[in-house]
Formats: sequence, C-alpha cells, structure tokens
Amino acid sequence: MLFKILFYIFALITVYSAIRVVSAKNTMTSVLHLVLIFVMVSCCWLLLQAEFLALALIIIYCGAVMVFFLFAVMMLDIPHDMLKEGFVKFLPIAVLVAIIFMAEILIVILGGDSFIANAYALSGGVESIREGAELTNAQELGVLLYTEYIYAFEATALILLVAMIAAIALTRRIGPLRRKDVSVSLAIKANPTERVRMVKMDSAVLAPAPKKPESETAVTEEEEK
Repeated sequence: MLFKILFYIFALITVYSAIRVVSAKNTMTSVLHLVLIFVMVSCCWLLLQAEFLALALIIIYCGAVMVFFLFAVMMLDIPHDMLKEGFVKFLPIAVLVAIIFMAEILIVILGGDSFIANAYALSGGVESIREGAELTNAQELGVLLYTEYIYAFEATALILLVAMIAAIALTRRIGPLRRKDVSVSLAIKANPTERVRMVKMDSAVLAPAPKKPESETAVTEEEEK
C-alpha cells in the first residue's frame, strides 16, 4: 500500500512538472521543473530497487547536464518573442509525437500481465545470474554490459571518442600561435620605468585650438571683405 501511495505521489509531481516545462513562460522556471522531473523519476527507480539508475540520473543529469542548461540559459538570455517563433510550424509534429506516446502508454496499461510476462522472459539472463550468486543492481548491470552487450558497449565508447576528437578538431586553431614565449631572465631584467612614462598635466590649462588650414583662412578673409 505504501509503495502505491509513494508511486502515485512521485508520478503526479512528474506529470505536473512536465506540464510546467512546456507551459512556463520563464525559461529558468522550465529548466528547474525539468530538474524536478529527473529527481522524481529517480525516486520511482528507487522504489523499483534500481539504485544504480537512480543515482546515475541524479549525478549525470541533475548534477552536470542541467547545470550546463542553467548556465546556457542565463548567459544567452533569449527573448520570449524569439522562443515563440516557429511554434505553430512544429505544432503538428508535436501533436503526432504526443499521440504516439499516449497510444504506447495505453497499450501497456491495457495489455495487463502479458507485457510483464514478456519482460520476465526477455530478462532470463539476469535471472540466471541471480541464481548463481547474489549480486547487487550495479554488479548485474556490469555483467550484462560486458557479456551480452559488449559490442554495443564498445560501439558507444567509439562514438563518444569520435565526438571528443571532433570537438577538439573544431576548436583547434590552424596556424602559428599568437603567444610569444619570453624568457624569465629577460622579464626580470626589464626596467618598469622604461615601459611607462607618467605625464602630469594641469587640469586648468586648456589645450590650444587646432590651427585651420591656410585655404580655409583665405576663404574666411575674403568673405569678411
């Protein structure tokens, strides 16, 4: 009973936060509600005894990605008019995606125990591991990653490596460096009095007016005559 009560509380807060993410006019409010969604989803995973996924969601998304989002939103300071541009243009696609997600949720809910039975059938590797030894959630996940999903795991690592190399290549400047290496001995021997010259001027003395060119002076004399 307590499990259901906690689940419904976390689920309602998650749904409310998701609505606020797309309906809030302030961008900062949307980002903070997105953080709340991640926290509530991690609480739901804790109820399902998936401690590793819950902690990973908190550490990676809330601790790193969302902090980056907050800094990006605060530094860019995008006006609200620019955010509203193209809303009607992408509205049909958004409605289509929402209908697909709702249909999937209804299929799972109305399907009943058949989907649960299929899930247990597909997780036969996990059950065999549990029969051999008592492992924690993180250990079971590690065993699966390095046995059944080793190729997918290596492909993911390769993709991340390519992305890192591409980021370094894009930000690398081609050409000679502008920095000039100066020896420490020359920097110590430098005389500061030879680099900056202090000039004292009286504030009451006005600078002389600039002289007019001779051609302009001749024209003004002829006009006066």
